Amino acid sequence: MPRTALPTRSPAAWAARRRYAWAIVRAQFWAAWVISFVRPVVLGVYFNKPESLALAAIKPEAVHIAISLAKQKRGWRERDGARFAELVAALSNRRPIAVAVWGRRDIEEFGSDLVRPAREGYRVEAGLYSGRKHPKNKRTSLIACREGIYYDGHAPSDVETALNALTPGRGQHPDALALIAKITGSGLTKYELEKDDTKLPEGAVLIIGQCTGDQAIEATPALTRTNPGLVDLVMEHIADGAPVFFKPHPYNTTLEADAAEIAANHPNVIQLEGRFNATPMLAQKPIVATISSGVGLEAAIRGCEVHTFGTAFYSNWGFTKDHLPCPRRTNQLTAEDVLASVVIDQSVYVDPTTGQIISADAAFDLPL
Repeated sequence: MPRTALPTRSPAAWAARRRYAWAIVRAQFWAAWVISFVRPVVLGVYFNKPESLALAAIKPEAVHIAISLAKQKRGWRERDGARFAELVAALSNRRPIAVAVWGRRDIEEFGSDLVRPAREGYRVEAGLYSGRKHPKNKRTSLIACREGIYYDGHAPSDVETALNALTPGRGQHPDALALIAKITGSGLTKYELEKDDTKLPEGAVLIIGQCTGDQAIEATPALTRTNPGLVDLVMEHIADGAPVFFKPHPYNTTLEADAAEIAANHPNVIQLEGRFNATPMLAQKPIVATISSGVGLEAAIRGCEVHTFGTAFYSNWGFTKDHLPCPRRTNQLTAEDVLASVVIDQSVYVDPTTGQIISADAAFDLPL
């Protein structure tokens, strides 16, 4: 049965929704201003319901006020974004009010940076691993950066700065070894997917696809931003006659189109199903290629040779073969060093039951 098109709103209806949206925002701003005389406040912008636990972990002593903005739903205009940014900056610079934005949604939606003008601002993204699972799939781990955001390789981030200053050997500490054993032993990974029993031939190349349009590839320097383009680069620079497998991202929205283009250009590439977990294949130590997927780091701690075609947070530290240089990164680290620093030292974990911050040891039930 064909879908019925939604009715188009009249200009008057959009204007009414816009006035309503601004009324809510003004009320939230006034609430933040009043509360800030008693307690510090964190304004959380673009945090949806699954991300609400993560917001509460930023400055736990503060009152958290979530402001949901959606241009498509509320009829906001481009200039509203600039106006909103000015008000946020004014609040943050006059009162103890911090600003937290999920990812780069402010820039994507309105082209206005809410974090940089604020006296205390954070860009927040989900951690590499969720730790204890929440029954409603809420975020239980986060990485918050005052400078940059960890997946954007165009400029330094708190994560990059910490890694540049890290003393090599962090990956050999007891907590790091316990975490790595947990990851490699139980197959802990970012997404809970079905196990894959695919047997890779010796010397195989495993290409790890990513979500088309995802910020992990759109917001960082990269030689390509598409999965077919990645396959082209691998076939040109790495394959050299080896058997090549392509593992798509489980949630990629252009899966069928990508598969058709890859099959047309490279019929010998074996395409796997995205719904399966890649970790059993990583244990077979193939050559792994990706743009900037975190699976590259999971592969590296399992001893795989990893090629990156974009600036990932874990690339250019000396243990990956990087086809795009990043001269800012001067430290020489191991995959274990980077994993321990990012997952243990620079991530925050929330107990899904109590909403309280817990250590990485507790989040992963490490035997320490």
